[in-house]
Amino acid sequence: MAQTSDKAVSDRSTSEDRGLKRGQLAVGDGHSIAWSINGPKDGVPVVLLHGGPGAGSSEEMHDIFTGPLFANLPVRSILFDQRGCGASTPLGSVEANTTDNLIADIEQLRVLLDFESWIVAGGSWGTTLALRYAVAHPERCHAVLLRAVTIWSDEKFSWALEGRKAVKAAPWQALSNLVGADDWRNILTAYHETVFGPDIERALEAACTWIAYENTFNTAEPGNFNEIYAGLNPETAMIKARIGLHYWKHRAFLDTGPNDTKNPDGLFSGVDRLADIPISIVHGARDHICHPDFLSAWKDALPQTKIKMAPDAGHSLEHPALKQAFQQLTADTVAAQQTIR
Repeated sequence: MAQTSDKAVSDRSTSEDRGLKRGQLAVGDGHSIAWSINGPKDGVPVVLLHGGPGAGSSEEMHDIFTGPLFANLPVRSILFDQRGCGASTPLGSVEANTTDNLIADIEQLRVLLDFESWIVAGGSWGTTLALRYAVAHPERCHAVLLRAVTIWSDEKFSWALEGRKAVKAAPWQALSNLVGADDWRNILTAYHETVFGPDIERALEAACTWIAYENTFNTAEPGNFNEIYAGLNPETAMIKARIGLHYWKHRAFLDTGPNDTKNPDGLFSGVDRLADIPISIVHGARDHICHPDFLSAWKDALPQTKIKMAPDAGHSLEHPALKQAFQQLTADTVAAQQTIR
């Protein structure tokens, strides 16, 4: 396994602190992605793909790969902000912002950092991106580690925009009332049109409502919608909502045939290429964002996948049991990689 070229990193880094190295990578189409890397030079490389779409990463995410479990298992963790997110530029842009574009960006980053191959990890939306990157570049993936898997068929949209009202009705009612729609197709269409519409005040209100609704269900016990809404920065919410709705509207730009009943969202096209790659999932049993029922599609498409449930956890990795399960999974995978390096 090739390690990172120090020159490749230092020549492109903008600053260093906390042992981190950072940089910007121009990936084409006018986009530049912000990346950071942390850990010892001999560490096993793990690229962690953030959720959203549109959420961005934070440098604290490197801390996932530190602590007692990793005392003798050095990890070189890699993060980057996807197009339009975080410190990437242009901020909030949906131009040339598709799943295929992001897959190409991941591969450009691997080449820049001079890794022959790496472990690919992702959470939530990042699980879609990790899987599709692995299908496109299986020779570059030693393993795929996933937390809170999602899908992109009608089942996802029906659950997200209708089904959650059975968990907590008030936030769904706020979502529905703002656009005067109560079925998932009309809700999605209305929010996309409003957030991308000419009325800026109305667009900001819709963006905040959309993001507050999603964030309300991030934990096992849903939060207080009004408090979450009040705590949002409208401009930040707008960026996240624009990118998120862009991907939702286009079903993550996944290709599927008209009669493909076994793969209705295109997510699992070509997964036969992953037969020799270890794939593992950790999932909260009380995840209201990526419903545990979504796991059945992953089991059917990838029967070799190992699945670990965190009984009391929701969607957020801040839940101790879910975080510990993901860290243990990573540590076990890194330990296996060390034996073949």
